[in-house]
Amino acid sequence: MAAFFPAIEDRPARPFSRPLARFLDKSIDTRNRSRYNHECISDSHLRETTCFTSAALGTGGHIMSQQIVVHCPSCSQKYRVDPATVGHRARCAKCGQKFLISSKAPLDEDTILAWISDSDPASESVMGSTGLFQSSEASQAVASAHSAGNGAGPSIAAAWSRTTPAAVAPRSVAPDDNDAGVRLASIGDDGAHFEFPVSSLTRGDLRDAFPRKCVGCGVRQGLFVHLVYWPDRMKSHEAAHWQELQNTTVGDWEHFAHLPGRTWLNRLPRPRHCLPPFNEPFPLLLCRHCHAAHEVQGRVIAHGTVEWCSLTIHSLATAVEFYRNNGGRHTPEYQHLIEQRDIRHDKRNELHPDVRNRLSHWFTPLPGEEFVRYFPDTEFSAAEAGNAGAVLTVRRLVFKKFAAYRDYPLHQPCRMEIKPDGPRSIVHIFEEGHRPAVFSLSQADANQLVTSLRTLACRWRISR
Repeated sequence: MAAFFPAIEDRPARPFSRPLARFLDKSIDTRNRSRYNHECISDSHLRETTCFTSAALGTGGHIMSQQIVVHCPSCSQKYRVDPATVGHRARCAKCGQKFLISSKAPLDEDTILAWISDSDPASESVMGSTGLFQSSEASQAVASAHSAGNGAGPSIAAAWSRTTPAAVAPRSVAPDDNDAGVRLASIGDDGAHFEFPVSSLTRGDLRDAFPRKCVGCGVRQGLFVHLVYWPDRMKSHEAAHWQELQNTTVGDWEHFAHLPGRTWLNRLPRPRHCLPPFNEPFPLLLCRHCHAAHEVQGRVIAHGTVEWCSLTIHSLATAVEFYRNNGGRHTPEYQHLIEQRDIRHDKRNELHPDVRNRLSHWFTPLPGEEFVRYFPDTEFSAAEAGNAGAVLTVRRLVFKKFAAYRDYPLHQPCRMEIKPDGPRSIVHIFEEGHRPAVFSLSQADANQLVTSLRTLACRWRISR
């Protein structure tokens, strides 16, 4: 069987950025190019391949292809098929999900990096799948042809000859009861809202779809395992404590990281407060600074007479990876989620985790409020950063120092005085009816504060 390459359309794909192209070249070099050339190779080699071949990279960083790569929208299993099969319906040989073959699929750099990343579970079959999405009749035909020992299976077009083209049906408000995949229902101020059938909780691939990093801030070190709880399916006196239960760690990730595949799911305890299938362990990883109950919330909703699970993921960066690992990579909703992630980038995640944790004790963003910058009070040491200072958002400035705490809306009249004092500046904020807030900033932070306030069209009167 000839080696085919993961291009989505017959024409060359768009060029990659130079950093990504260099990363692809490096990935190829480290995996012995000679094994994956454009000559015919065995099925066993195809099953082992998890990266792009050297022949796949054309001039200028394009990816060329003789066939197309399609993905199961439910489990992300990848297959190489003939372009003639586009428009036909198929059944995934791995999970049994039916879907429509399409040659038009969004291809972004996050997707490419996920394909060649060892940390992405979906990358295990990027180039390795040699099976086809087949109906039961087609599967039997292929199996019988291979068992005959003639060394050449039937053509892909022949295996698909018994299926019929069908148009893509628009998704209704109430999802199909037979749809076993994860769908993105909406994106709100509290994060991304996903829905899937209650019966899908028994699927290990769904419950193992969270990325191997903190679902809150994205760090990859010092992680602990937590479990998702479903308060709608807990006894009333226990449901009141679901946040406490979800915030309780069940183990250190290092104790599970060495286990192959999804076997680590079998080592996790079942939530004894929930009835089946809600007691299936649904793990997520967090650092010691983030809170599981804030980052992920599970509910049970009804679409008609059918119960569905609703999962809210606060971090859109985590939501992108969760959706990608659940087969959403080639949907318009996935592209919209990526756009919203980029638009709503939380600058708090750029702060040191210890600083971010201290800020969380006195600053909580309002719904839809964008964090702009934290200005530490220089009267406190660097080790105490986050305990005092000012937090600026697009709506207000929040001041904290010892027991003093003030909230200054930017749209209300206020007066700020900044006086230089050697290498630092003393800031006074005056508001009628209140004592002034006084804190010190470095000269650079004081200049940045003034610039940011003017950029936000603040109504304050600022004097220096």
